[in-house]
Amino acid sequence: MAKDAKKQLDDLNEQIDSLYKRLGRMDTPPVFDEKQIGAARREIQKLKVDLDEVNNSLSYISKSFRDSIAELSTQNTELGYAKKSLKSIEKIARDIAYENQQGLLIDDNQLKNLEKKAKLEYESLRIAVESGRLAPKVQQEFEDNLSTQKEFEKTMARIRETTKKIKGDIGVKTFGFMDDLTKKIPGLSALSDPFKEASEASQKMAKSNLDSFGEVNPKNLKMLKGITSEQKEGLKVAMKSGDKLTKDKIKELGIEKLLTSQKGKQLAGGVASKKAGALFGKSGLAKSATSPLRAGLKVLGPAISKMLTKALGPVGLLVELFMAIKASDKIVADMAKNFGISYNEALGMKQEMTSVAQSSGSIFVTSKGISETFSAINKSLGTNSMLSEDMAVEFTKLRTMAGFTNDELKGLAGIMIGSKKSTKEVTGEFLAQAKISSTQNGVLLNEQQLLKEIGNISYATTLSLGKNPGLIAEAAATAKSLGMELSKVEGIADSMLDFESSISNELQAELLLGKDINLEKARQFALDNNIAGVAREINKQIGSSKDFTKLNRIQQDALAKSVGMSREELAKTLATQAKLQKLTGKNAEQAKKDFETLKARVGEEEALRILEEKGADGLSKQVGMADKFSATIDKLKEIFVVVGEALMPVFDVLVSVFKIIGPIMKGLSPVFRLITLIGNAIGDVLSMLSGDFSFSGTKSAFGNMKPTDILPPGFAAIGEFAGVPSMKEIMMANGGVVTGPTRAVVGEAGPEAVIPLSDNSPMIKQANKTNELLATLIGQNSKKPELSPVGLYEVQ
Repeated sequence: MAKDAKKQLDDLNEQIDSLYKRLGRMDTPPVFDEKQIGAARREIQKLKVDLDEVNNSLSYISKSFRDSIAELSTQNTELGYAKKSLKSIEKIARDIAYENQQGLLIDDNQLKNLEKKAKLEYESLRIAVESGRLAPKVQQEFEDNLSTQKEFEKTMARIRETTKKIKGDIGVKTFGFMDDLTKKIPGLSALSDPFKEASEASQKMAKSNLDSFGEVNPKNLKMLKGITSEQKEGLKVAMKSGDKLTKDKIKELGIEKLLTSQKGKQLAGGVASKKAGALFGKSGLAKSATSPLRAGLKVLGPAISKMLTKALGPVGLLVELFMAIKASDKIVADMAKNFGISYNEALGMKQEMTSVAQSSGSIFVTSKGISETFSAINKSLGTNSMLSEDMAVEFTKLRTMAGFTNDELKGLAGIMIGSKKSTKEVTGEFLAQAKISSTQNGVLLNEQQLLKEIGNISYATTLSLGKNPGLIAEAAATAKSLGMELSKVEGIADSMLDFESSISNELQAELLLGKDINLEKARQFALDNNIAGVAREINKQIGSSKDFTKLNRIQQDALAKSVGMSREELAKTLATQAKLQKLTGKNAEQAKKDFETLKARVGEEEALRILEEKGADGLSKQVGMADKFSATIDKLKEIFVVVGEALMPVFDVLVSVFKIIGPIMKGLSPVFRLITLIGNAIGDVLSMLSGDFSFSGTKSAFGNMKPTDILPPGFAAIGEFAGVPSMKEIMMANGGVVTGPTRAVVGEAGPEAVIPLSDNSPMIKQANKTNELLATLIGQNSKKPELSPVGLYEVQ
């Protein structure tokens, strides 16, 4: 027994010594005797907690709960909820422990959610313990589990503190920011993986330093890295000798500042030897320890080199220039094709767009964006005219900064074209009036959405309102705030002007509802094209959704019919109106008060101007940092666009050299026909061996030959043998008659006429028809009676 106890004690002391080394402890580990085995085990447990306090605590909680779950599972009692809570807490502890062991930070939101869930599960355990319905053994088991809540909360607090320290390091913050940025910015996603690896490396090093040295960025790292090879050799000898590592030897090696206790006291002997081993041994901390920033850079180094080479190198610049020229060329070519203009005309327009984009002063306006605006507006109108500078710039901003689509911009263009107002004036006036009209009706609408839908308003209404953005906004906002679409109000206005039917429906509704309904103003507003007035008058007559519910089906139908709606349409209008008032009523009331206060302070006209300006400016304040960064990169690339477009005429001249290929190919066509003839003739000769004497290939090739083609010696005879018309060319300068297919030269001595003599030729056919017509006329004339001449004065 004594030998077993001694062996057990030796094992425990070795574990303690090993843990001291792993912790980098500067003090001498305690040595326990046979009577202190229990104390030795407690010391080991304490050292393990110190080594990884968080993971050991979580692992302990997880293990204890798994044991409890295993034991409780043998009982068939009402412990389902309690067991579920134990399992949930065990999984939470295990998940956090795993994440923490990887050396990576746990996301704040994830940590909060896990803590919240664990708190709920602990509360479930507390209810089970306090219920008084558990057996004594089970009761004790749950109480022991519940007692771990404080330890769990302390562990969470330590994790938060550790996370805070690690996140505060400049290296961790830098790489974390770059990791997020490259993921969000289009075009930089290729760099996201290297920055992610660098971020993880910096986090792991920060946690390792914190666990080993108590600091994220230890102050003595520089000294640790500065140990020379001679000093390391001396330390190896000293570590082996143990107690021989004296203060003088340490001073001789120049590492006295490294081998100190936590209180700064100089170490010597075995204690100093053990610490030196921890620092410089095979698994020494000094070998891998570095700052989080350096750790990240070490991983990122190759990626940074590639990134800089691509971004700043000459090849990278040439690539960017080529891409800019290619992109501009496509835009110019598409414009030329789509709008029926020449390439040079399109290039001139594109260069004008580039100039406008450069002078706009906005990173969100590029030549590409303006060309897209130009194409969208002109396609909708069937034109190819350059937009005004204001429309080109401001419409592009609306798309890139406020999220308008090209279709939505087309609707706005319908009001803008022909107007002397700027885009900002039109949009500001619309947004301001829409806000005022909706708040007057007790609701708050999305004025920008109404502006986007301006293209859905009928041409008749738009023109009737004089394309006035304020009046159009009033009509659209009034209809929407009262639960109706503007198109529906237009339909109601049409029904109001069918006077006989409208008045009849009105009287019938009055009879069935037993109340007065007056739609005279609504009819007058409809006649005057005052759509907003129609909507307000209709709203006065139909009541509220509560009033509607009190009517029977026939009454509901009659009321709806009197205002030009179906029963379902009226119900939907009232329900929508009620929802809008409930959701936005308070905000609308406050907005209305704010505007009234502004009017009282600066006057109605100035208050409206301020509201218009605020609305127009608000459209350009809806972009985030990522959008701004991406737009900045695109704007910088415009430098290449400017240079590229300046070089495009030069490239056009160079490319025009390739036009000579056509004439060259035309000049070589006799050679190609001759090659075809030779090949076909050889093929037909070989075909004769198999009994084929058709000479089809030779005949076909001869048929494609031109009179000016030069035949090799003997080929004319081959043609005659194959049954091809004579290849001998006859000069027709003196005329002559040809009775079969013949190769002839015409016009060698001057102008000549070739007249076909066959009855099937068009010329002979026409001559025959003419002769027949002349014969007919002559025959008819011979049958007419002769008229006797009458004297001038014989007619009475």
